[in-house]
Amino acid sequence: MPDTPPSFVDPEKDEQVPRVQKMYRAAIAALAAIFTGVSARSINRGQAQRQAVLIAAELERATRTWISEAVVEWYKEGLYVSIATIVNSGAKMKYLGFSPTDRIMLQNLADSIWLDFGRGISGVRSSALSALTDAERVALQQQLARGIGTGQTLRELRAALEETFRQRGFTALIDRGGRRWSLDVYSDMLARTKRTQVANTAVQTRMAENNEDLTVVSSHNSKHELCRTWEGRVLSISGKTKGIPSVSFATASGLFHPNCQHRLYPYVEGVSGRPTYQFTEQAQASQYFKQGVRLKGSVEDWARGGVYDQAHRRAITAKDTTSAEIIRQLAPKYQQERLINREQKATG
Repeated sequence: MPDTPPSFVDPEKDEQVPRVQKMYRAAIAALAAIFTGVSARSINRGQAQRQAVLIAAELERATRTWISEAVVEWYKEGLYVSIATIVNSGAKMKYLGFSPTDRIMLQNLADSIWLDFGRGISGVRSSALSALTDAERVALQQQLARGIGTGQTLRELRAALEETFRQRGFTALIDRGGRRWSLDVYSDMLARTKRTQVANTAVQTRMAENNEDLTVVSSHNSKHELCRTWEGRVLSISGKTKGIPSVSFATASGLFHPNCQHRLYPYVEGVSGRPTYQFTEQAQASQYFKQGVRLKGSVEDWARGGVYDQAHRRAITAKDTTSAEIIRQLAPKYQQERLINREQKATG
């Protein structure tokens, strides 16, 4: 069984999932405030409905922006580790930055993710309006039972409404099994699931473009019974490698379920297990980065991703001044001054 490479990016340090969690928690808090307003009679039902619709619209706008940014960052995770493995294998790279296929996949992934989040937002919009109707009915029942007017009554009424909301929440969707997904749980599950899916898609796309067909499933002692059987297994991207199960077969067998954190890594015999750039020889650094210069858009794509900066840092740490100089010369001009300063500090 092959060694499983460590994650290129520590999932706990990913900024995009916490970002969407914060967005959706803020929406929940805003919707909850509407209930408080209804219970305190500071807003009427019509005002509450309009505010709920506005909250959903703002959440939709923010989600679209988040998806456009997150999908690129997640895709780079898989792309970076794939390129590292191919470079370490000594094979020639067809593309260094985003290929035409990558750009198509990015758009398709973004559209797919939006459909899932959009479905949840639509569910929340209708759920919120329905919940407001329930809140109004509860308010009337409380008022008829206890009388109207005292401060104590309003406090009790508010507590009753908030407890009703706490138990019910806002339903993002109801799955095929009849399970109700609340907004916060659904958005968290979706973000984590999509992060894995996007990175895995990048790995499969880049490996296939370079005529490499094998990937390996990450291992982290999963408690999920169906996933556990696939940990550390080598899979075929195309399904055409004899004796190797395909990615699609493993997926149909239960791998990559909702909330699944298993990652696909490139698998090349003798190379996998060390997916990091190693610039220790002048020829290697020169060949790799000069190839990138010839590819349209690659320099800028990878500059934004910090690849030149990271490679230069590694060369300086390894005291490989030759590679550091080559990398610096091939990096975009606006980065070169920073790299020169780093070299000067390293040499004292």
